[in-house]
Amino acid sequence: MRRPLSQAITKLPAAYQERVDTKSWREDDLLEKIRQEETMIARLDELNTSISQMEASSEQKSALRQNNTELLRGHHANKRVYETILEDLRAYDPYSATLFDDLDNIASQLTMGLSQVKGSWNAAEGVFNTPSNLSWVTYLSAYQVTKELTVSKADKAFITSLMAEYGFDLKTARQLLTVKKALDKQLSNYSQKQRDYVFLRLIGAVSYDGVKWDETAGYLTPYFSEDVVSNPTTGETQKKVKPLLTIFQTLGLSEQEVKQLTYNLRLQHALANGGNTIKQMRNIDFNEGSNTYKNAKAKYKNAYGTTKGFEEFWDERLKAYSNNGAGNADFTHQSITMATHLNSASFQLSDLYGGREQVKDLSGWEGDTTYNASDMKPSIGEDDYKADLDAVNIIARMDNGASYSQAMASYYNDVTQGSSVREKEFLKNEDWTEVKGTIYASLVPDEVLTQGDKASKAYVSENYKGVSRFLERLERVAGE
Repeated sequence: MRRPLSQAITKLPAAYQERVDTKSWREDDLLEKIRQEETMIARLDELNTSISQMEASSEQKSALRQNNTELLRGHHANKRVYETILEDLRAYDPYSATLFDDLDNIASQLTMGLSQVKGSWNAAEGVFNTPSNLSWVTYLSAYQVTKELTVSKADKAFITSLMAEYGFDLKTARQLLTVKKALDKQLSNYSQKQRDYVFLRLIGAVSYDGVKWDETAGYLTPYFSEDVVSNPTTGETQKKVKPLLTIFQTLGLSEQEVKQLTYNLRLQHALANGGNTIKQMRNIDFNEGSNTYKNAKAKYKNAYGTTKGFEEFWDERLKAYSNNGAGNADFTHQSITMATHLNSASFQLSDLYGGREQVKDLSGWEGDTTYNASDMKPSIGEDDYKADLDAVNIIARMDNGASYSQAMASYYNDVTQGSSVREKEFLKNEDWTEVKGTIYASLVPDEVLTQGDKASKAYVSENYKGVSRFLERLERVAGE
């Protein structure tokens, strides 16, 4: 089923033009796919009903319902996409032509989803197990939502990437688009690359601020400054960067929208590699006497002006931002790393750490996998792994002339087409021998280094689990 579906959707643009007058062949195919999704939805609905009659604890029943709900969400998303394509096929309006540009990606996501569902039935327990990686559901849901937006195709692609790759909801993604478009307008006398730099530097500043990052990724003062009295006696003034709240407001957001945007950016930063559910927070607070739940709720209230809906919001955002626990790229980390790469300042104090090229690496993968940026023990989770590799890869595409939004959309489209695209592209942009050598030189004692690669690899595996996984994933494709 998977291969015919993928082939059919992949060849749809050409076949559509050739057979537009008779096009019933495609309608029949789509209608059959819709019926298949309806069948799966009906089965899952029946399972939900039968769960109530099972002899199991309420917690077990709740977990089973939650699993089935996730699968239902995926099949409903599949069904909506099929229906969308069918509607546009029948209407043959101008938009339907642009729809075809996305079909390869849709086919890839649907194929992934179908393969996961095929292997998700647990015969022993009589229930579907939720796949760990539901990124295909996120993509299809984002695709459906953005189809209805009255924005350009490029802006739709930008919003879809923000939702599918980082877990943002539509509201947050649109706020980011508002900021980006306002920057493009206000800084129209700058190059596209410079405007992209300012956007990434601004977004990165939400989580990464202070002199350290000013001297690494560059200062925002040239773009957003205000005169502040530095000497009350003489009245002398100096330029100082405006507060983030003020900057975002000058870029078209209300004060409340700024609070919501910065809250979600920081929350994505915190949860991209996973986190605690509401239930888990309550248990931690009960056992340790902490205020995790209370503090999280207070931050939500500050952003949204109410505590209503907090618990549902939190658990939903945890799943989205962490890709259901599989891990998403940390957006503000990726943004500050890319800003460091794009920083055009002639000199920064951080350049003293081996020069500008090393500073770029230190802001990303090298900083997360070695002691070269700080004395803290290296730690790299899935959120940092994706952010570090994606930053390098998207910047490389920008260096070839693409804008940030173009490079991001094309890159993530390619990433969905294969399981190791991210690693292969990274190793085209970074030398594998140098990456491994840099890490070993920082982490492995001299007496172990002299014993050779095998001993060094074993040492890193024993003492730095996250870094070891980083190297293993790259090594798998290094020889291809």
